[in-house]
Amino acid sequence: MEEVYREFRAPTPARIDGCPCCIERKTVEALHTRSLRDLTERDLDAYAASVFLTVGDVSDFRYFLPRILELAINDPGFSIGVEVVVGKLALADWMAWTRRETAAVRRLIDLWFDEVAMASAIDWDGYDDSLDELLCAIGRTGLDPVVYIERLLPEDRNFALNVLWELNRATIDRKGRLANAFWNEAPDAHAAVMNRLQAPDIQAIVA
Repeated sequence: MEEVYREFRAPTPARIDGCPCCIERKTVEALHTRSLRDLTERDLDAYAASVFLTVGDVSDFRYFLPRILELAINDPGFSIGVEVVVGKLALADWMAWTRRETAAVRRLIDLWFDEVAMASAIDWDGYDDSLDELLCAIGRTGLDPVVYIERLLPEDRNFALNVLWELNRATIDRKGRLANAFWNEAPDAHAAVMNRLQAPDIQAIVA
């Protein structure tokens, strides 16, 4: 996280452009007046949901990105789904950023995924969907989500792979697709994940 803060260090945006009525409703005033690390979930949730749609552009998104990611990772109250937050990277054409910037973001995503996988304690009365959501979010960035499924193959992570499978098994069986509706916006990634989850080696684990 600190590496991302260092790579994206910049002055506070002097202004945030957007649809006039949306700018007023999104309460962007706090984004100009508080230091980046002091911005709260309430300060950033509307901006994070609307950036590139009705508010903001790449320059201000890059400034706010470290804090948005930090809240998405650490604040259970952050109301914007990780699929939306992380999916904004593709809209910002993040893979065209500098090598150091893209590497910092990718390392953070890698560590985030590993942490969520290891923390996916199974509750047999209802599975936690954090891992499923994050995998879908990764698929929306342009990264290869199959690489992250491979991270679940070691024996000490098989429990996380089983959680991922159980969350999707019913819709795969009934509809031939994954459960998370955000996969609709990343059809190639969806197809790749479907194929990998149904491969014999993974089926042998989840069976």
